[in-house]
Amino acid sequence: MLYAGQNNWKQAATYLERAVRLRPDFPNALNNLGVLKIRQGDADGAEHEFQECIRVAPDYSQAFVNLSQLEAGLGRKDEARALLKEFLERHPDNHAVEEALRELH
Repeated sequence: MLYAGQNNWKQAATYLERAVRLRPDFPNALNNLGVLKIRQGDADGAEHEFQECIRVAPDYSQAFVNLSQLEAGLGRKDEARALLKEFLERHPDNHAVEEALRELH
């Protein structure tokens, strides 16, 4: 993420993709790769990374928040709300997800 902070997208992607290859179940790397793809304008790629992160780490709230923000930004607010509600059914005390849901209304 140091490279991403310096707007060196190519180098950031190289290291994040390597991390995912070495540890395909590493939620931080998958989520950060999704964020990087958003910054690069690749919504489809970002959606794929967030969904994969949710698949391998279904309790990792940040991927749900990021995917819901992406969905909302693409005009799919109903899908965004459904994602967050799904997470809150399992983790009703997650304040970050509650706040993300409030922001969608």
